This record gives sequence, C-alpha cells and structure tokens, in this order.
Amino acid sequence: MHRFMVGIIIYVAFVIGIVIGGLLGSQQPIVDSIRNWQTLIAAAIALIGILIAWFSVGRQPRVTIISREEDRIEKILPGLYDASALLNGIVTSMVSLKSLEELKSADDFINIQFQKRKDESTEEAIKRTLELTDHPTQIRALKILLELEWRANLVANIYKMLDDAKKKVEDNPNNTTAQFTLKQAEITMKTTYVMYNQILSRANILANEIDEKIRIYSNRLPRLRAEIEKYFHDDKDANPFALRD
Repeated sequence: MHRFMVGIIIYVAFVIGIVIGGLLGSQQPIVDSIRNWQTLIAAAIALIGILIAWFSVGRQPRVTIISREEDRIEKILPGLYDASALLNGIVTSMVSLKSLEELKSADDFINIQFQKRKDESTEEAIKRTLELTDHPTQIRALKILLELEWRANLVANIYKMLDDAKKKVEDNPNNTTAQFTLKQAEITMKTTYVMYNQILSRANILANEIDEKIRIYSNRLPRLRAEIEKYFHDDKDANPFALRD
C-alpha cells in the first residue's frame, strides 16, 4: 500500500512536470498558458492533497484498533496467569490422589491450594486469588472449584462413613444394619468418585483453555507492539510526508 501511494504521487508529480515543461516551452505568454492548463493543474494538486489525507486518516483507525487490543491483552493477561496457576495447582494435587485412603484428605489439599485466610470462605478466597481475572473466566473457575471442593468434602465424609461401617462389621459380622450401611456406603462412594473425577476433568479442561489463551495473547502482544512502533517510526516505504523524529 505504501509503494502504491508513493507511485501515484510520483505519477501526479510527473504529470505536473510535463505541464510546467509545456508552459515554459510555449510561445504564448506564461499567464495565458497557465490559464489554458489551470483545470488540469488544480485537479492534480487536489488529487495529491486527497491522497495525502486519505493515507494519513486511513492508517489511524488501524493503529487505534491495535492500540486498544494491546491495552486489552495487557489488562487480561495477569488475571489469566492467576487463574492458570490456581487451577493447574489444584488439578495436579488432586490427580495425584489415587486411592480412597488418599482421597479422604482431598478437602485438605483444596484448602491448602486456596490459601484461605482466617474466617474466609472458599468463595471469598477464590475471588481474592482471581481478583484480576476477567469476569467470565472468574465465574467459570469459581463454579468448577466450588463444586470440586463440595465433591472432595463429600468423598471425605463418605470415606469416614465407609470406614466406620467396616469396623462395625468386623466387630460384629452378624450386624445386618452395619452390613447394609457398608454396602450403601460402597455404592455411594463409587458414584461420588465418578462425579468427583468428572468435575476434576472439567477443571483440567478449563486450565488448558486458559493456558491456550495465554499462549495466543503472549504471541500476539509483541506483534501489536511492533505495529504501533512502526506507525510512529515508519520506514522509507511509509508515508513520505510523515514527521520524523
């Protein structure tokens, strides 16, 4: 586009040069010659003015859009990093819990990851940690993490019930109530464990989505900055009428 603009301006200047050359070589008085060519000269000068204005104004909307996108990314990236760190930390910790014996401490792992302060609820801790995170991402993370905590606590409670039922059956094998409670606890634990893994998988998916956004924005930001820098420090192919530092 820059070369095209410069080419047009050179072409118009060439036409004006021919006209001026014709005027100087004409046998008519210079005033009469100018009068004969005045329409063409005025049109050529007007065309140059229009091209210069179009070139300058045409580039401003682009750099404005680029600048806004740069500001948006710079504002959103820190919050995405916070969300990524929180989700990946929790997912990594929870995935490492394989056996039911380990899962009974799942809620402890979550509390450690949330870094809850004294008298602070889980929701308050998450919102504080994700204070810089954009609202849609924060809401998604909050919903998943609260459900994950609830599932982890449920697993811990059911494990306690299962453990108590096992001890009662061991103490009295003929205790039908304890046997029934043990069977129900085993079924409930299996169902809860499946749902626990499902919400853990959703947390991992969201963490991957956030990491992908971070990758895209981190790669885009240098290009945007380069475009803005180019606008203010253009090369020889840019607007020949732009002010130089």
